[in-house]
Amino acid sequence: KAEQDLLAAKTKLAQVNKEAESKIKTANDKTKAAEQNTKKAEQDLLAAKTKLAQVNKQTIIALANQSTPKARIKTAKATINGIKSYKDNYWAIGLNGDTLQPNAFLTFFKARGLPFAFYVRSIVKKVELGEYSAYDKNITTLNKYIEDIISQESEKCKLKIVQLEDYKKNNRPIGLNGDYEKPDEFIDFFAERELSFEFYVRNVKGVSPQGDYSAYDKNIATLNNYIKELKYVMISDGVAW
Repeated sequence: KAEQDLLAAKTKLAQVNKEAESKIKTANDKTKAAEQNTKKAEQDLLAAKTKLAQVNKQTIIALANQSTPKARIKTAKATINGIKSYKDNYWAIGLNGDTLQPNAFLTFFKARGLPFAFYVRSIVKKVELGEYSAYDKNITTLNKYIEDIISQESEKCKLKIVQLEDYKKNNRPIGLNGDYEKPDEFIDFFAERELSFEFYVRNVKGVSPQGDYSAYDKNIATLNNYIKELKYVMISDGVAW
């Protein structure tokens, strides 16, 4: 009986050991799977960050190709929104946190000769650059950049309005040069800003009369509205990042 009890105990112990080994194997498999999932998640996150950086760079380049003052303001506003987004996520600016390659923000600032403050905390590359205040410093730089554009455009428009008033006073043609029979500087000024222009042409060789006397005031109103629009763009949210 003692031998039978011993055999039964050994059999039961073997079963317990087998079950324990099975549970340990299952736990190990789950741990391995979890490690693989974590690694994949890290790879996916890196890929997502890389793709986001590429999209941001493409957005900056596409917007930068727009040369009108209003477009430049919108581009700067878009960049400000981008920096704010990076600030909320503590992401690196100036250099990519995973690759240390220059990112779209640095490209944008350098293309315009603007000073740039770096903020990089790269665990991957073990690099630390700049201070957290860099986000706000760069935003301040861009706000000043926008203010300068508006100030310069305001001065240029004021001078052009004075010219239009002088032309109106002397009943001179606008749109076509009365001496050279070519488009004049008013056309160039309005075209560079994608603004509509009203012609007033009289006594220009080879050209039938165009527009009426109200063209002067209409063009002056267009310039005044243009300055208001620039200021509105400055205080609006700009282009979505």
